[in-house]
Amino acid sequence: MPARWPGIRVPPSVSPGCYLYKVELRDPQGIDWDAELDAVSGQFLKDHQDW
Repeated sequence: MPARWPGIRVPPSVSPGCYLYKVELRDPQGIDWDAELDAVSGQFLKDHQDW
């Protein structure tokens, strides 16, 4: 995981056949985040704090 997400765990909730993963993350401080990742490269495309 990128340095901006230390301690993050990604749940195994991605759908087979998808090219874009939409995931919900919780950082070590308990803050929830929504993120989109490229399924091929693993690159973060966007993220924002989940209010």
